[in-house]
Amino acid sequence: MREIATTHPYFVRCIKPNNSLKPVEFATSMVLGQLEKSGTIECVKLMQEGYPSRAPYEDLTHRFSSALPDFMLAMQPQDFVQLLLLACNCKQGDYQLGQDMVFFRSNKGGVLQELMMMRKDDVASKIVQNARESGLANNDPQMVGFLEKLESFVEQRKKERLLAMEAFNGAMLATLGLYKWIKWGEKQALLDEEAAKKLQAIQRGKLARVHAEQKKRQAREKKAAEEAAIAAAKAAEEAARLAEHSASEEAAAAAEAARQAHEAAAAAAKE
Repeated sequence: MREIATTHPYFVRCIKPNNSLKPVEFATSMVLGQLEKSGTIECVKLMQEGYPSRAPYEDLTHRFSSALPDFMLAMQPQDFVQLLLLACNCKQGDYQLGQDMVFFRSNKGGVLQELMMMRKDDVASKIVQNARESGLANNDPQMVGFLEKLESFVEQRKKERLLAMEAFNGAMLATLGLYKWIKWGEKQALLDEEAAKKLQAIQRGKLARVHAEQKKRQAREKKAAEEAAIAAAKAAEEAARLAEHSASEEAAAAAEAARQAHEAAAAAAKE
């Protein structure tokens, strides 16, 4: 493994050297058959000719299976990939088809990246456009029929995308309308809440004024009662004073009358 690591390999293939499982013994035909069937010889030739970039057929098929019609996916992997590369306007001399992967020349490594970055919905239409511009269908009835079917597929997908877009726009408008309705409801609820708060404030103000009036009236009544009590007390005091004064005058008059009677009696006695 250390020796293999020093060669910086692109890949490793395990080859069974013989059926007896003995070291340093190679069954030539057996080893050659394994190299041919595994594609190792073909891969080495391609790499020697300058095809360092590669991509497995399976990866490309899986990548674009949702963007291409079933009749194209049913093709042989080599035929499928060859047509797929037309989307990038890739010429046949720029790549080499292997047993299970496609190899690109060193100066065409960007083709694979361009293909992978391409929008899936554009692949089929690009294949048709580049095939017609390159003249591949001029003298090939089979290619003409294939392109017609692919064009029909492209048109059908356009209609489906249009319908999907219309449905999406309709859903967005409905969602926007619902959103506006919800916002209007929220705004109305806020307005109702503000109105309720104002009514409550007005009601509280009215109650406060009523309570204030009641307190003022009670204060006036209390003051009037106090003033009446004070007046009554003064009147009683005055009446008592007057009564006392009247009693004094009557007593004095009685004393005077008694004195006069005494004097009259004394005078009569002298007589």
